[in-house]
Amino acid sequence: MEIGKNPPLGPQPAKQPGIDPDLTRVNREGIKFTSERLVKARTDKAVADRDRAEESDQRKAQEAENGAREARRAQVREEQQLELRRAHERALGRLDGSQGAAPAADEVDISPGVRAASGDQEQREERVAELRRAHEKGTLNTPERVDRAVDKLLLGEDS
Repeated sequence: MEIGKNPPLGPQPAKQPGIDPDLTRVNREGIKFTSERLVKARTDKAVADRDRAEESDQRKAQEAENGAREARRAQVREEQQLELRRAHERALGRLDGSQGAAPAADEVDISPGVRAASGDQEQREERVAELRRAHEKGTLNTPERVDRAVDKLLLGEDS
């Protein structure tokens, strides 16, 4: 018995124009459309999550870099303040005439004869005390004194 050659038994439904005999096609298309939207929504969410994570990582890296930069600046400021304190202490030691201060690399030794010719010890001590008081008051480096010192250094003028 051959099934392919036998016509179906019973009455056949009449084919009507405009009516699709595939009753599940609308459901299949709706399922496909919804599935595609769901996949797109999940993909968009994954991309947005990744972008937020990257932005967060970049922000954290920037904050860490800023913190490191500030730490370096603070360290440099501390080193500069320490060097200023040391220079100040060396300068005060030289004004005192104390022997504990180490000579600076650009310091010149003045012979005792030249020192004696430049004035007696009492005048020197008086001048050192006067300069120290001016320094403590904050009046030692006035703009006028700084201008005169600059003129002496740059122009070689004695004023």
